[in-house]
Amino acid sequence: TKHIYETVLEAQKRGIAAAKAGVDGASVDAAARDYIIDTIIHNFAPESSVVISTHLISDIEKVMDGFIFLKYGKIACIGTPQGLMRKLGKTVDEYFREVFRC
Repeated sequence: TKHIYETVLEAQKRGIAAAKAGVDGASVDAAARDYIIDTIIHNFAPESSVVISTHLISDIEKVMDGFIFLKYGKIACIGTPQGLMRKLGKTVDEYFREVFRC
């Protein structure tokens, strides 16, 4: 779990750096996002892991096996969609909106 957390933090830092630098691809439209997610899902090795850093949970919830929410650089929640539904009766997107409500 610690290794995954460190990987997520590094990916998050790189994403923030790319967005600040105005790097193409730091933000994509809905059609491009669907294409990217479909490409990832259909082309990765089953024994590998894919880390996706996003605030658009509804776009990826159907393909996630697990999730980690970071808030102020610390783990706010870690689990699986099925476990969250069993425990709280909420989808990951519903819970995300609750945890990160402004």
